[in-house]
Amino acid sequence: MSTVSKRKTTMLLHQIEEALGSFVSNNGDVNTLNLDYLENIHQREVDKGRIFNKNSIKDVVEATYLDELFGFALDIARDSSLIDSINYLYSLFHHLDIYEIRNAISHPNRPFWDCYWYRVAAVASDPVNDILGLHEVKNALELIEQGIITNPPEDWVSKIIWQIPNNLPDHFDHGLTGLIGRSKELTDLKKYISNPRINTIALVAPGGAGKTALALDLLNTIISTPSFSKILDSVVFITMKTEKLTANGVVSLDSIQTIDELRTNITDSLNLIYDENFTNFDEAVDKLKDSKILLCIDNLETLLREKQEIFEEFNYLLPPAWQVLITSRISIPNATILSLEALKENSAVHLARLYLTKSGMPSLEEENYLQLTKGCFYNPLAIRLTIDLIITGKDIPSSLNVANK
Repeated sequence: MSTVSKRKTTMLLHQIEEALGSFVSNNGDVNTLNLDYLENIHQREVDKGRIFNKNSIKDVVEATYLDELFGFALDIARDSSLIDSINYLYSLFHHLDIYEIRNAISHPNRPFWDCYWYRVAAVASDPVNDILGLHEVKNALELIEQGIITNPPEDWVSKIIWQIPNNLPDHFDHGLTGLIGRSKELTDLKKYISNPRINTIALVAPGGAGKTALALDLLNTIISTPSFSKILDSVVFITMKTEKLTANGVVSLDSIQTIDELRTNITDSLNLIYDENFTNFDEAVDKLKDSKILLCIDNLETLLREKQEIFEEFNYLLPPAWQVLITSRISIPNATILSLEALKENSAVHLARLYLTKSGMPSLEEENYLQLTKGCFYNPLAIRLTIDLIITGKDIPSSLNVANK
């Protein structure tokens, strides 16, 4: 990951979005655009206290998010020879996860990978841009190749292009390295969440296996993927984690431990997401019973150890439109279970190498990585904790001993 790659990607993606906006402005008018999109944009701007003329194509384009721009471009090209080219460009954005890259630009604390640059460059260099008359995209790519990089306006950089409403944390514990070695599990979870017949999904594994990291990575992907807006209206994340392991030992957290605290926390989160003022959980559930809400409860074993039947009753009374994703060390009855195994050796070594590098430390010998990951039983948390101890000056054997304890 490099600052130069991010700057290049930011400049080029800004130009692609500007060119697409110009395409809409130059080839259409308000009367040709999707009325539902227009009304949503108008309401969003009014809610934010902005002056907005929904009869002005310029105002509409300036207030439009990227996926909405594509929707307008498809409206404009529907009865023309350009429709196949717009559809093709739209498919490129989805297949290459350009929306993920756009949101990564807007969130300074999220990982930004060098591959993002190559994905955006692939879109910019495709001949479809010339077919659609987006010539400024190719010009921007040529300038970047000459080493001429300019920064887009700050308000564009900070503008989140689109998100399902949520209360996800800004910082992830695995943010330094990203999620490693869990691609199959991510795919499985997406299938489960996309299946309306599955109401409760449980990620079950011992401590440190990466349950929370996997859940947060999944949710972060979902909120930035427009296709999920067809099946979800919002994402609510609640953690019941009671302690955190650090190089200095176990740190206790001020956490939720009872069903009443869980209900209160969910109500508070729904008030924040929906800008409501529900006075209690039952009122929130009643008013949002038809909303498609994904509720993620992290570290549910805090409640399950002694009150499993209480959670079962709580879950049974949730609206059918809601889905529940749980992480737990204890299995959940009547749930679709996804058990996490330890990382494969090559993934564990990759995690160890990347975590050490991102922490600003010199790389170890290959046999040291093998010793370290095997000594951690390929457990992601143990690997990171061991490296944290090594960074403080401890040797590998003593670091492993402390981490495993």
